[in-house]
Amino acid sequence: LIKNGLMPCSPYKPKRAVSVHVLDLYSCIFQRSCDAVTAITRAYNSFYVERGFPSENQEKQRTLDPYRRGFQNAHQWFWYLKTVIEKSVADALQRGADLIPSIHQQTSSASDAEMDFDPACAAERTGSEEPTTGNPEPQVFGPERPPTDKECSRSLQQRCPSCFGSESHGTPFSAGGDIQVCIDGNFTQRHYRSVGNCPSFYSPQVILPKSFVDEVGNRIDAARNKKPREYNGRVPSIAVDSCEKSHESGTGSTVKTSMSHYDDGGLMGMVCRHDIPLFLTNIDTPGEQQKYGVALITHLFSHLPKNATVTVLYDVGCVLDRSRQLYALFPEGVDSRLAFSISAMHAYAHHWACQLVYNPRMTNGMGLFDGESLERLWKLLMGLIGITRVSAADRRLWMLDRQTVFISSESRDKLGAFMRRRIHASLTSKERESKTVLQRCGATIEELREQWEQQKDAQLSISKHAPTRVRKQVDSIMNLQSDLDGIDKSIAKIEDNMKEGGSSKQQKTLLTTLRQSKITMNENLEAYYLALNIQDLGPEFQGVDVVFVQKLFLAHDLKQNVRKRAIANFLEHSRLDQASGKKDRPLGTKVHQKIRRSISKRAPPLVAAINRFNKLCNELAELHQPEWNIPLPDPLPTSLHELKGCELLLQDVCLSRSEELLPRWLTDQNIRDGIRAMQLLDRCQEERIRLGREADNMLRWYRRELSSIEIALALPENALLWVPLYAYREHTLHLKARWVNQFASTIRYDNAISIAKELGDKAGIVTEAASRTAPAEGTFEAQHQLLLSQVQSFVLNRQAQQPKTLTEPKVVSDSSEAQDDDWEDEEDPSSDCESDYDDGDDSDEEGGIARNDEESHQVEQAVATIQPEHETDGNGDRLTLDSSALTDLQLPATPNRVPHRNHIERRSFIVDYGSGPKRHDFDYRELAILGDPSSKLNDECINSGAAYLQHLCSSTHDTSSRCSLFSSFAYTMAQCCRPDDVLWREVSHLEFWKRKIWIIPIHHHNRAHWSLAYVNLVTGDLYMFDSLASRSSYPYDVKDVMLLIIRLGRLATKYGHNLSLSANRWTARPVAITPVQQDSTSCGVWVLVVIFSVFKGCHMSVLQPNDLVRFRSLLYQHVLLLPPRPRT
Repeated sequence: LIKNGLMPCSPYKPKRAVSVHVLDLYSCIFQRSCDAVTAITRAYNSFYVERGFPSENQEKQRTLDPYRRGFQNAHQWFWYLKTVIEKSVADALQRGADLIPSIHQQTSSASDAEMDFDPACAAERTGSEEPTTGNPEPQVFGPERPPTDKECSRSLQQRCPSCFGSESHGTPFSAGGDIQVCIDGNFTQRHYRSVGNCPSFYSPQVILPKSFVDEVGNRIDAARNKKPREYNGRVPSIAVDSCEKSHESGTGSTVKTSMSHYDDGGLMGMVCRHDIPLFLTNIDTPGEQQKYGVALITHLFSHLPKNATVTVLYDVGCVLDRSRQLYALFPEGVDSRLAFSISAMHAYAHHWACQLVYNPRMTNGMGLFDGESLERLWKLLMGLIGITRVSAADRRLWMLDRQTVFISSESRDKLGAFMRRRIHASLTSKERESKTVLQRCGATIEELREQWEQQKDAQLSISKHAPTRVRKQVDSIMNLQSDLDGIDKSIAKIEDNMKEGGSSKQQKTLLTTLRQSKITMNENLEAYYLALNIQDLGPEFQGVDVVFVQKLFLAHDLKQNVRKRAIANFLEHSRLDQASGKKDRPLGTKVHQKIRRSISKRAPPLVAAINRFNKLCNELAELHQPEWNIPLPDPLPTSLHELKGCELLLQDVCLSRSEELLPRWLTDQNIRDGIRAMQLLDRCQEERIRLGREADNMLRWYRRELSSIEIALALPENALLWVPLYAYREHTLHLKARWVNQFASTIRYDNAISIAKELGDKAGIVTEAASRTAPAEGTFEAQHQLLLSQVQSFVLNRQAQQPKTLTEPKVVSDSSEAQDDDWEDEEDPSSDCESDYDDGDDSDEEGGIARNDEESHQVEQAVATIQPEHETDGNGDRLTLDSSALTDLQLPATPNRVPHRNHIERRSFIVDYGSGPKRHDFDYRELAILGDPSSKLNDECINSGAAYLQHLCSSTHDTSSRCSLFSSFAYTMAQCCRPDDVLWREVSHLEFWKRKIWIIPIHHHNRAHWSLAYVNLVTGDLYMFDSLASRSSYPYDVKDVMLLIIRLGRLATKYGHNLSLSANRWTARPVAITPVQQDSTSCGVWVLVVIFSVFKGCHMSVLQPNDLVRFRSLLYQHVLLLPPRPRT
């Protein structure tokens, strides 16, 4: 079924099968839109029902969804087979990459006669596999091939060559490190516990196994049970505590998923700076525990060289950074090569002191990486949410893994667009904007850097953060103040009502109660003020008015409250605007208005808090004395639009006094603007440097990958993978136009293509020489045992039926009626003609075809001897053997045209025979047969293939112009005694009467076997080639060929052409007396090989059976280079 393009819905007694073209189309649709199987199967059901083909059960009732389960199974295993092919292609490319240094070494040294192509040796020379000594520790989970000392693992290079294609590592963190990634969790990709699981059938490529994640979790628990190390972080621990409490992912105890309904709560992923997903891990706990992030980072380092440095952006990177400094969370040697930062969008929800160290816009070396790439990945995976929640657990992971691999491949192809977009859309505009602000600032870059360092030193000081006791007391004061403000508003409102409409008894009672409550609350507020012992803060505020210090602490905490509310409000509006603007999933009008009203209700408290803060700022300004040297806070704008872009919102109120004059970064707005512009300009320059390095990495990977493809195509053991390899080669060649940028020009990519072509040519030459020196036996069958098991059994059975040895060759006269004993058991081949040519009663008693008596008598008189030996030709010279078949058929280093990617379109070429041009076609069926090494060639493959070989030799060998190539139909027509006019129409365009050598392919229809006859009209020699060296059909084939020769001579004379045949009696001889065919399908390929040799003036080729795969592959490559011909 599969060989005929159908995928069974069941491995045992399938009732239905689905076309692989339909499955391939659905796979492409699924990758783009994530449409469930139910959609297409129900569409098929409706389609068939409307046309009168409903599906019924055993009770003759229509089934509602008859195709879903079968289609789902067929699609699952079809996709699995595609992954097997992808794995085989990846292995072939890896072998090609391993052979690159070996080819360089062997082609550069002319004295190196022994050609060893052991991939293990090549890998050892490249350093990809280190020699093991002793008993190394087994690795629980890691890459299939460990990274080298210079390069990352091949799997990471394939996912993002821009990040992982470098050969030098060790970049300091001040320059951003070697690699920048981000991690984040998502709790929408859940899985219902009630659905259950299915048998495991797939090994994910990007999803880490649960056993590895649990092992990391156990290691973290063991480390936390030990005594913590001393914390030496730059950010005060009190600030990190604030960040941990303000984020849901800060602590793993926060419940984000109800595990009573779900067994898988979500996913955590790792993405590089180019939005390419690297790894995923399944979350099976209620919260986002640290073990998931640690597992992703640990697995990443297992793919990197030992000196590579990594910067990880995480929503709570400050919390994880403190944890790894307190406890040994990572394996040995990782901490020194790991740095943390926080994603840009989440940075503004962090404490200001945390932002000074971890904000990527304020950290040296981070460039313009924002760390929000995972948000884009979750959006791309959004379509799988509904499908995966109700799928089996392992099937859910399979779909997520395959979709992530597809996204990774698509993103890799878009690396060129990413670089151009980053250069033109981001760098140019931001650099221009930054330089404008710096010019307006009036300060030099050195002065701005000095002010920035002073600001960080001042705001990272531990003394600038209030003690916990004071913060709690200030919170209580703020709550009382809020309640007191509410009472004042209520009293004012009641008094206004009493003035307008008179006073009632109820209003008077309520007013008295409110005034009494106000007095009580004022007393409590005063008590809190007295309890707030500012002197406990040390000599920092000695000599400062207590009321001023109290209001300063109130302003400090109130500003943090305002910032928290403002950021939440900004995020809500941003998300809502995206939905309304159709940048995200659209919301209905009513829902949009409802959400906006809900957000608007939360705006007045924010504005009230801003007004309260501004009021405190005015009161602090009235109480302030210059000799205190305490910076005053600036008021905030009350407009939310202005507040969103206000830098003052992110700065805390200073809780210390300055020993000297107030710094310029605190008092001069132009300096603050200049510092931001300087930081942005630094990030742009860092981004430009990193983009240049990444462009070099992409070019290096491109050259190496294309070289691996060319070498893999040159290796004969990859014959079955030639079609996907060639398609991948074409895809890689087209990446040049997409990846060219200002850092890597077209010239550099063209040079990489030339280098790859040269390596491919060298690999073909060296491999051919190596195969002639020591041909590998059984390579084809050894690598494809499953596909060729039937062929192998057929070969074994045929070998058992063949005679053990051949006796000494005999000369058999044409008048001999007795036959050799070895021929008695074989079938009479005289009935080889097809039924289409049978004329009913024309068969003789032996099952042959009745022939013209005169022509039969001429045949008897013409053939003098039938010689079984082939050591000499008719003149006594030894037969010439062709030793350059593979070399002459080798593709040029730079073909004039790229093979057409659509293998279904027919290929065509035109041959001018003198009488006029004739078109030869390779239809899609012939292309499929020619590209499948296990398929037997048909008539069109033989006839068109032989014509193309003659066309190929016409410019290099003059002998081909003296040959007349007949089609296989000419022999069949002569054998079946077709009328003269029919035969003449078949052969007249060849002008065979002008040629001295005739080549006649012979198809034995009853045995489905190919043989060959070629004739020298001058010497009267008839050469017969049979790859099985069959002795029983030999005499009959000779007579049938002679019949065709005599008929052709008579027809030429009849139609006015002079044809002189040999006046001597003809001698027929076999070219092969021992079988050269070792399977049941290669007879047609052997015929093409011998025809190719005859065109070059030889009698036979020296090719061995294991060379046929390479010959067939090369011929297939030539055919695909032909221009496609549209169907008419």
